[in-house]
Formats: sequence, structure tokens, C-alpha cells
Amino acid sequence: MRLSLLAFLLVTACSAPFRTTIVLTENDLQQKVAERFPIEKRVSIAKLALENPRVRLVEDDDRLAVDLDAAVRVGPFSYPGRVGVIGDLAFDADAKVLYLENAEVTTIDIRDLPVEYEDDVRDVATALLRTHLEATPVHRLKEGKEKMFVKSIDVDDGRLLVEVGL
Repeated sequence: MRLSLLAFLLVTACSAPFRTTIVLTENDLQQKVAERFPIEKRVSIAKLALENPRVRLVEDDDRLAVDLDAAVRVGPFSYPGRVGVIGDLAFDADAKVLYLENAEVTTIDIRDLPVEYEDDVRDVATALLRTHLEATPVHRLKEGKEKMFVKSIDVDDGRLLVEVGL
């Protein structure tokens, strides 16, 4: 028992010097997310187009938000506006990437869109954004010191802080 406690304390104490924090700004994340747009999805006679993503880090709950220009086209009618999505930041240990998961459309502000289409737009936008955003790494850990274990992912002062270490 004492030996295992001693071994644990040694490993814990020795691992502290092998920790580092990767700092990513909204601009760093913006560049990765923007690579995946514009995107479009046609459903029956309607088409949803999403473009010009703007990334925001949400400090209160360590999440990533993306605001997008949106356009819904139904037949000859076009309805421009905005869509907001928010998701969790997660780490894939096998691929060594940070990515967005559980993307959820939180706001739809599409001018003059008939109310009966709003739920359909939300469903299509959520599916489309999950497919595109959740497949897009927002950061790939580099060789060497970054390819350790991710200890924490936090948002602080407009920056994403990823602590890695042994």
C-alpha cells in the first residue's frame, strides 16, 4: 500500500514539469472553421445556404459558438438572415485533434421566413452543421510536447486554453 502511494506521488509530482498550455485565439479557430464554408443543402423544393462563419469562444461554459450568414430559398423566394450554433469542445485521443461536438442551432433570425418553415430550417441546419463542423478539427496537436494527454480544455479571456501533459 505504501509503495503504491509513493509511486503515485512520484508520478504526479514528476508530471507537473511535463505540462504545457496551448493557447488558441478566436482568430486561430476562425481560420480552421472558415475552411469548411460555404455549404448548402437542398431538401425538396427548399435550399439552405450557410456561409461566412464567425467564431466566438463562450467563457461561461467553455464552448464554441459559430454565427453564420444564412439564406433559405423556397421556389422563387429567398429569405436571408443569420443562424447561430453552439457546441462542446472535445478531444479525440486517437487522432490527436480538438473538435466541436454536440453542435446545436441556438438562434435562427431569418427575415420574413414563414413561421411554419422555422422548425424545418432548424432541423436541416442542425444536421448540416453537425456534419460539417463536427468533422472539422479546430486544432491538431503537433508532434512532441503537444502529443501528450489533454488534461483540460478551458475558455478564458477570449482564448482557448488546452492543457497537455503526462
